[in-house]
Amino acid sequence: MLIAIKKIAPAIATGNSIIVKPSEFAPVSVVELAQICSESGLPDGVMNVVTSIGPEAGQAICSHPLVKRIDLTGGVIAVIKRFNYLVG
Repeated sequence: MLIAIKKIAPAIATGNSIIVKPSEFAPVSVVELAQICSESGLPDGVMNVVTSIGPEAGQAICSHPLVKRIDLTGGVIAVIKRFNYLVG
């Protein structure tokens, strides 16, 4: 959760909307954080959580034309695969 908060807070504080795709092994804390943010008055659509199993959602998010920046956290293999996909 600490890693997620360290990435989410600055993005939202600087006026960005975000999409968080937590690990399929531990998504509950990020989902709960999104619920707390919503209940605290964060406008709908500012913090979005996508849960899924496997790399399909991550690849779809990274390749979407409206996504301008990404920040990857994960296992070494997952990050290398996503990086290689992005740089071609």
